Amino acid sequence: MFKVNCVTLTLFSFLVLCVAGTAGAAEMSKEDAHMKMHHLHVMMNKGVLLATEGSNLLMLSKTDMLPSVDDMMDRHGSEMISQSRPLIQRTMSAPVIMELHSKKYINDPLLHYTEQLGVAMIEAVDSLEKMIMSSSTSADAKKMSHLQTLLNHALEMAAEGSNLAILGQMGKTGKVMDTYSIKLGNQMMINAKMLLSSTLQGKTMQDLHASGSPPASDQMMRNVHSFAEAALKVIDMLITMPPMH
Repeated sequence: MFKVNCVTLTLFSFLVLCVAGTAGAAEMSKEDAHMKMHHLHVMMNKGVLLATEGSNLLMLSKTDMLPSVDDMMDRHGSEMISQSRPLIQRTMSAPVIMELHSKKYINDPLLHYTEQLGVAMIEAVDSLEKMIMSSSTSADAKKMSHLQTLLNHALEMAAEGSNLAILGQMGKTGKVMDTYSIKLGNQMMINAKMLLSSTLQGKTMQDLHASGSPPASDQMMRNVHSFAEAALKVIDMLITMPPMH
């Protein structure tokens, strides 16, 4: 009888430990949840960077300044752009997102923000691809390509600044460096918005409008403005990203 009780007690203890372990594994602190979402934000930012940097390579390849490497730049730029949307989409459907949806964080503002940011980034990538498809070799088109490079850089600056701010919020390098990382990242995002606005409102853009390339009649100009609007939405969202708690 004593042996049976020992076996029974052992089995009971094992089951209790298993249940406790499962419950412990199922629990995720708010800090852990936000840390995981911020890791996703870094990957999403990289998706945006792939698109803008790939776009810059494509535009360079069309200038005919260095024919010996134009084909290579065209291929590499196209490949980078083709990988940008899948990276953002795959990040948005990552198992950790499904995990967060099944837990108490389904109503967390940062999770909702993450999903909305992904949608905005996809829209920006789509707009960028349309702009590239409508490009030509006219004098005005070349000027618009230069302006597009500035717009791309503005979005890149915001994404890189966002990553710096995220790194600082993770609190892994000490208060001094973390604070500096957050401050520099935030300033980069603000500067990115200023650069985008200055490009749209600058003399070159206004001269193009006046010389026969207004958005109402020029497809490439419409696509440039469409991308700028999509990029501005992403930049604004990155600037207002909820902090990690």
